[in-house]
Amino acid sequence: MAQQSPTLKELLARAANDESFRTRLAADPIGVAHAEGVRADTAFLKERLGIAGASDQELVEVLRARVGDAVTGYSASGCVPCFG
Repeated sequence: MAQQSPTLKELLARAANDESFRTRLAADPIGVAHAEGVRADTAFLKERLGIAGASDQELVEVLRARVGDAVTGYSASGCVPCFG
């Protein structure tokens, strides 16, 4: 029987409990996801994250931020400076 590929959610759960894996994932989210067997291309990830028109670099930045948010429980997305 073939082993099932992990989901992105499972990778984030692993990152929450494994500091060295979290460091690797934050440094190269797409490369590590592919190395771990997650089968999702950049177009799929961009669509799912609501950034379909983003560049690959922007995708990496969003993924790095989301890895940090998922692990720490903190979300910077609600923190928008207001200059008035």
